[in-house]
Amino acid sequence: MGIPVAATRVHEEALCEQPPAEVWAVLDDLGGYDSWWPWFVRVRSDAPRLVAGATFTVRPVVGYEFTCGVEAVEPPNRLVLRFRDGPFAGRSTWTLTPEDGGTLIDISADITSTDRVLGV
Repeated sequence: MGIPVAATRVHEEALCEQPPAEVWAVLDDLGGYDSWWPWFVRVRSDAPRLVAGATFTVRPVVGYEFTCGVEAVEPPNRLVLRFRDGPFAGRSTWTLTPEDGGTLIDISADITSTDRVLGV
């Protein structure tokens, strides 16, 4: 990992029509990420599902590959990831909450980019 050059807090929310169990099933299928998240070209994992201790490597459309470790899994409501290798360091938490017959998806992340982002 390089020298930290920028820290960012990211927070996004979306309301999905499907219940949390259905949303979780999509999140839990690491091999299917490229079908719903076009920013990802490829996801490779040491486990077929989200389990604590698993790691997966993401190849985005643009930029460097990065690896995440799964820190906590509470199906179908909470997922905590740690960015391990690549241009990011930090943690991301995904929370799925039942709302209006669907699911409120809350994604928050505290990310520090590294000098690798800048290519130095």
